[in-house]
Amino acid sequence: MRISAILLVALAVGCADNTSPPIDPGSTWVLESVGGDPLPARIADTGTDLLIVRETLSFGVDSPQYAVRPLARGDRIVRHSDGTEAAEQWFFTYRESGRLTYTIEPLCSDGFSLASCIDLSGVATLERSDLRIRFNEASRHRELRYRQSQ
Repeated sequence: MRISAILLVALAVGCADNTSPPIDPGSTWVLESVGGDPLPARIADTGTDLLIVRETLSFGVDSPQYAVRPLARGDRIVRHSDGTEAAEQWFFTYRESGRLTYTIEPLCSDGFSLASCIDLSGVATLERSDLRIRFNEASRHRELRYRQSQ
């Protein structure tokens, strides 16, 4: 009888609903490194001197600009080669593509060409409080590594 109860609990845990994404819809993530380099760091191996100074990702956001869900927003400060800094904002949607793995798809708008947006699709991997985004090879963007904000 005791073994049956343990087996029943094990089956119940194993069959629990795993459809909810492990990325908390209200979570915020802070960029720590780009391609292993601490910030400020070059975002891509394209010969440009554009540096990311800081960036946060917020999951489960709303935007009147986009109807797709789930939606995440990136808020970024970049530094140009002349030393000036500018704020950028970008949105992407994401879907689970494996255990703790997501396919991300940037949503193109202001200032992004369709080609560069297609090049920016990639894979996000969640490991505890560590989030890594690897873009497809064509983009030449380096891996972004985030830590969950407390």
